[in-house]
Amino acid sequence: MTWLVVATLSTLAFEPFDSLGLWTVTDGNGDGVTWTADFTYPGGLPTPSGFSGSFAVYSDDAATDTAAATQEVLERVFGLPGVSLSQLLLEFDYAFYAVGGDTFRVEAAYKSGGVWSSPEVIYASTQLADTGRITHTFSAAYLSAESLMVRFVYADDGVWGWGVAVDNVRLLGDWSLAGDVGVSAILSPNGWVPENDQQNIPLVVEVFSNDPSATVNATLTVEVFDTAGNGPLYSQSQPVSLSPQSTQQVQLPNITGLALDDRYQVVATLTASGDPFTPNNTLSATFDLTPAEVGTILAAYDLSGMLPANQYLRGVDAAWGQNFLYLLVAQPNTSNPPSGPHRYFVYRFEPATNTLTQLFEVPLVHPSGYTQGIMDYAVDLTFVPDSGFFWVSLYGDSANALYGQYLLKVDTTGALLDSLNWADTVDLYGVPMGLDWDPVTQKLYVTNVPPQGFGNPQVYRINFTVDPIYERIYETPGGAEYSGLAHVWDGTRRFVLSRSDEIVFVEYQFDSLFWGDSVFTPVNRGKIFLNGIQGVDFVASSDLIRTARGWATQDDGAGVKRLLLLSLGERYSTPVEEASGAGAPSLARLSVQGRVLELAWGLPVGSPFRLALFDPLGRQVLSRSGRVQGITRVVLPRGVRGVMFLKLQGAGHNETKKILVP
Repeated sequence: MTWLVVATLSTLAFEPFDSLGLWTVTDGNGDGVTWTADFTYPGGLPTPSGFSGSFAVYSDDAATDTAAATQEVLERVFGLPGVSLSQLLLEFDYAFYAVGGDTFRVEAAYKSGGVWSSPEVIYASTQLADTGRITHTFSAAYLSAESLMVRFVYADDGVWGWGVAVDNVRLLGDWSLAGDVGVSAILSPNGWVPENDQQNIPLVVEVFSNDPSATVNATLTVEVFDTAGNGPLYSQSQPVSLSPQSTQQVQLPNITGLALDDRYQVVATLTASGDPFTPNNTLSATFDLTPAEVGTILAAYDLSGMLPANQYLRGVDAAWGQNFLYLLVAQPNTSNPPSGPHRYFVYRFEPATNTLTQLFEVPLVHPSGYTQGIMDYAVDLTFVPDSGFFWVSLYGDSANALYGQYLLKVDTTGALLDSLNWADTVDLYGVPMGLDWDPVTQKLYVTNVPPQGFGNPQVYRINFTVDPIYERIYETPGGAEYSGLAHVWDGTRRFVLSRSDEIVFVEYQFDSLFWGDSVFTPVNRGKIFLNGIQGVDFVASSDLIRTARGWATQDDGAGVKRLLLLSLGERYSTPVEEASGAGAPSLARLSVQGRVLELAWGLPVGSPFRLALFDPLGRQVLSRSGRVQGITRVVLPRGVRGVMFLKLQGAGHNETKKILVP
């Protein structure tokens, strides 16, 4: 077969500057103001056209008029394909606003035979306002090089200017040679494998052909090895027929028989006779068969468009043995003075179809002397599947005096079947909040929250097989109002509590079913921090210690109405790291290696973050912003040594950590 070589330009690398992780920054005058990834152009000037999200920016405006003359450098080295290319191009968007003699220039150099060439200027500007897109075609000397260096420089002559920004840096070349075939992606497994798939792992590989006219017949081979290189533990070959200029997703037999709680490498190789370019024939990826970390959001459902604007999510109950959930929704009376009680509704949500259905309005109980105009608060609900009714927690509040603390027994049509007066049976002043029915032991779990100064909240277990027996099994260490409660249905004595900004994990011990004999010792507490958490409930599983997950309602009162499927039950003996400080989350784990600061974020991918580094005198020496895309690496300015203070912002929280820079 004879291959025709055509110059088809493809992207070799693309940088949107979500962070500066692969770039080296040089602070020329050591004043702490240098290149960052940010969303704002210096001096309040408008974001340049063509820019999107965060971009690389140097703010001479932030350096102030006292800054010394400097050259602020942003640099990266790109690896090249290792074959002779016929074209190599660099594209980028830029915006440069200067005052006086400041200069923006772009430099490049290539490495060939292990030796770097002298940098050459491929673009320079001294204009007071210069924006646009540059496309630079490299000379022949670059086409067979091993590496390419690209350097953006703001040369400040000491005049107080505005700054420069760069975005959408793209390196293009005829990397995809005509006739070239290879593996473009390992779609599955890649990264963490969900628990439901870990014993039977889907295997999907994407392959491509750049032949301009002929169908290419190739063989795809996939093997799996453990981290020590043992294997293959799985091996499968499959013929593939690729149409001209096409990509194809190939599904191979599922991977089975791997040990859990381990990391593996999957290697995919595509071979074809006459392939002129082989470096991209093989691709590998790692995957983990470990439990999800506590707090991992496995799925999220936005209910803001399904609920009326004046209704808010409260409790949640995962129907036992069913594929739907029950939600308690509040409709507050916002008139002042109040013209009537709040209203509460029970909805059913089906995740598979993303369907929300209102079932009934909760009937409110008003005992003698308790007037209709006083506000009622329904907090949580739980369904009793064997008997087909709900328990709903309810209390009233008037001028900080509590009235009518009740557990309501309501059928599926909204009819009131019975009520349990909490003040008469358990605690005169306590308020029942979180609820969960355990269908295995046929017991009801309730959080009781006393008024401030009357003790800490407790968890009670109620046995209804005879006259109700109330057993206090746990007392929380602080006075928080835990509005949600979920008990693990496996006899392991685990449950979780929720309130407006956190989910708390608890294990307890007890000796007897009778009042007064319980030992409510908390063990292995851990926490998840999520703003706006209201209710929480577990999902039944055959292996709760490993794969426990649960649903949580998230409503911040400002428009966020979400239903979250969370990883809740794994690694109970290893609590989630909690930051020092009053309830603040640990936003990131840190390490310092030489002049590189690494942050492993505890935030979801795509979340915006900001960080700033200060010396002991409070002077800011570094700032960064962007969106979480895995580990963030920041090159520390020269001269930064000793104890420093790092301020982190993300997910509505602030956190300050002390670090030591060697």
